Amino acid sequence: MYVVYKGKHLYNTWCSGGPKDVLYTCSDSGWMESQQFLEWFAKVFVAGTSSLDGAKLLIFDGHSSHISPHVVELAVQNNIELLCLPAHTSSILQPLDVGVFKAVKSAWRKCLRTYYDETSYSNVDKRAFPCLLKRLCDGGAFSRVNAINAFDACGIYPLNREKITSDKLSTSIPLTHQVETSQKVDEPVREEIEVEVPLSSVSSNTILTPRKAVETALLSHLKQITPPDKNEKRSRVRRTLAECLTSDEVRKRMREDEADKQMKLSKKGRKTPKALSAKTAVPEIVIDGRKKKPMKKKQCERHFQTQPKKSIVIRKPSWLLEKDQQDTVNPPREY
Repeated sequence: MYVVYKGKHLYNTWCSGGPKDVLYTCSDSGWMESQQFLEWFAKVFVAGTSSLDGAKLLIFDGHSSHISPHVVELAVQNNIELLCLPAHTSSILQPLDVGVFKAVKSAWRKCLRTYYDETSYSNVDKRAFPCLLKRLCDGGAFSRVNAINAFDACGIYPLNREKITSDKLSTSIPLTHQVETSQKVDEPVREEIEVEVPLSSVSSNTILTPRKAVETALLSHLKQITPPDKNEKRSRVRRTLAECLTSDEVRKRMREDEADKQMKLSKKGRKTPKALSAKTAVPEIVIDGRKKKPMKKKQCERHFQTQPKKSIVIRKPSWLLEKDQQDTVNPPREY
């Protein structure tokens, strides 16, 4: 198990009293980032599956923190295949979302109720979290049975394509639909309502309702009339199919992307000669109408060495002197 706290430093009080074989770390955001995922992959997954024979398979979503050349190379060295799921399919293809997290959330709520009753509704800080996590694990929230049933419900193992039915794949983008109205003699003639949607974004398994048709028509109209922001720069990776990150093609592409990224960073950090000369230009000092440049460190040392030392005279203030001496220094004035 791997716990990520939000913070810049990790303290020992945040790690005591928890379950066994748990690793603790922290990040600025409190979420899993690239560095934390690499540590989890190396110290938890690779270490936990090293005793298994043959190839191993790790299935995860396409979050940016999961995809890095370091993780892929480490997976290839340990005979691990990395399978990245298509976008927006974790709710039906990821076993943790399907069959594990629901039981964990309900058990976590029970732990919180018990903790609040025992501590008179004290806050759950990072020092109290390991003990609550131990209660959660001892209660059987992360049970082996739930994990096995989750893989079965997703159709991953045993492999069963029929587990993913058409209603799970239905999207909110409808087909071009035409609503027919029954006309009578006494009623006025009603016009046919037609909603046009681009065929490129249409799925064969889409289910349409009249309300959804009107909603989609309004959304498509708003997208057309809303002007795009020219200053906004966004780069989005379109992942419509699952892909194996440990394949030769994907590894080559990731190395090229990493090289381009490093080149852009080096160009951004490099300074041009004009900017460098403008920033490092020596300011000029004007003394008695003459322009002089400030002396360097060695010149300053030579200058003070050649100058004769002047004696320093320290005089006491007048209020410390005696009264008669003060009168001679500051005689009273006559008005």
